[in-house]
Amino acid sequence: MNDMVQFAATGEEATMGRIFYAAGYKYQMRANAVAESRVRPGKLINHEYFAISVDGLILVRRGYAWDGSSFIAIDDPGTIYASVFHDAGYQAIRLQLLDEVWRKELDRMYESLCIEGRVNPARAKAHYAALRIGGGYYNARPESDYPTQVAPG
Repeated sequence: MNDMVQFAATGEEATMGRIFYAAGYKYQMRANAVAESRVRPGKLINHEYFAISVDGLILVRRGYAWDGSSFIAIDDPGTIYASVFHDAGYQAIRLQLLDEVWRKELDRMYESLCIEGRVNPARAKAHYAALRIGGGYYNARPESDYPTQVAPG
């Protein structure tokens, strides 16, 4: 059975007999979190899983899934902390909710949050350099957001 059904208890629609999911994410937020940035979008960006205020606060909401740091990164608490806000910002750019001109500020924020999270400053600078070199290319790729898969196929 592969039909849309209504879950009567809440009135929500759902699939029965299959699920739709995205593979590849390593982490999922269990509570809302906020960090300061120098990003100034001009108007509130309010997405289902994140928000960016006009004064630069980035809210990542419970349920947001991300894959941690890329490139030369070894995931540890400091890089995981920094990467969630950075990934939400990059996703806002991919979705054309935030202008590309803010990418450098998001990369700077990542470096600052790494240091705040007790990542060695030299390592945080290396991550920043890697983001400046490859972050724009990676973020422009459509597969930066994992495609929807269906099970059973």
